[in-house]
Amino acid sequence: ADRARGLTKQLLTFARGGEPVRKVTDLRRTIREAAAFSRVGSSVSCRVEVTERLWPVDADEGQIGQVVQNLVMNAIEATVGAGEVSVEATNVTLEGEDTVGLPPGPFVRIRVSDRGTGIPDEIAGRIFDPYFSTKQRRSGLGLAITHSIVERHGGRIALHSAHGQGTRFDVLLPALP
Repeated sequence: ADRARGLTKQLLTFARGGEPVRKVTDLRRTIREAAAFSRVGSSVSCRVEVTERLWPVDADEGQIGQVVQNLVMNAIEATVGAGEVSVEATNVTLEGEDTVGLPPGPFVRIRVSDRGTGIPDEIAGRIFDPYFSTKQRRSGLGLAITHSIVERHGGRIALHSAHGQGTRFDVLLPALP
């Protein structure tokens, strides 16, 4: 029932556009809880490092929690055996050409990394497409919804992957230091 409810919520978020209900919030607890929840029942460990003085963001906590859950669950699936997934949250200031299409300024960066097989180049361009999945038992909505949520918060998500060396997703959200 919980999985059905979660999938229904994801479908509604995606179908309706899921406008975030924002408030200025500290994401430290949200990130830790979402990462812990995502690894329940898995032999993969999840190392979570969150900067103690993480800047607040104007965000929908539930949606950002969903972003972290989706990324951690994907990282766990990509990790063979009893490996480790890493979740880090830090403050960054974008300047000059480092802005990746965002305005210069303060951001919170949430980084989710695994040491799995990596994402082949021929698939990398499609990972945010709705209903695209390489997994038998997945809907293919997780990364599409994640991308949509991040964009609706005025942020960006970037993929860094090398075949055989793992994958890293960097989420940047505008911060309010």
